[in-house]
Amino acid sequence: TAAFVLRNLFLHTDVPVPIYAGVFWVNVTRGDARNVTVSGGFEGLHADSIGTSRLANNTILGVSTLGIHIRSSANVAVTGNNVTGGTYGAWLSDSSNVTIEANRFRDATEGLVAERVTNLTVARNEAVDQMWIGFDLSDTPNASVRENRAERNVGYGILLGDVPGSLVDANIIRKSQRGIGIGGDVRGLVVSENDIDDGEYGFEIQQSSGAIVRQNHIA
Repeated sequence: TAAFVLRNLFLHTDVPVPIYAGVFWVNVTRGDARNVTVSGGFEGLHADSIGTSRLANNTILGVSTLGIHIRSSANVAVTGNNVTGGTYGAWLSDSSNVTIEANRFRDATEGLVAERVTNLTVARNEAVDQMWIGFDLSDTPNASVRENRAERNVGYGILLGDVPGSLVDANIIRKSQRGIGIGGDVRGLVVSENDIDDGEYGFEIQQSSGAIVRQNHIA
């Protein structure tokens, strides 16, 4: 498919039998989904092997697994979406040049998971009331995680594993048992000016070296 545009749709995917995904894109060169509401089903928006695309201002609620699922894709912007429920608010894998900005993830097991993503930007998002982790990055070098809010997450506000060369800066973490977890290959990782409040641990650092942790506020 060369290009695909979806605007102003309501998709109820639970009747009579749950549909796998509200929107399922595969091999789309250019795509745009805006103001789409997906209610129920297994996944909300699924993108596999897509090119330059934007998922903006969509609402996803009541899915059983993944709100937004992106894999094997490049040059994708996910902005201004509201995702409530499911196992994961958004899951990214094996992709490059992905921007996750100004989204709100609520009431899932984890808000955002990214694995094996290059040139990832995560900025000004909210992950609230997750059963485990707000923002979970692994095998994702040179990421930028800035100005996000993680609040009332049972496990970690932000968990970082094998993220060399990344910047984690100016995030606000409230009422999570562990503020920021760090492990694996983190050479050149800079964690700075984060505000961590009302948790059991500010930082949990395991089996890692080479990270720079400076000028953070823990209360």
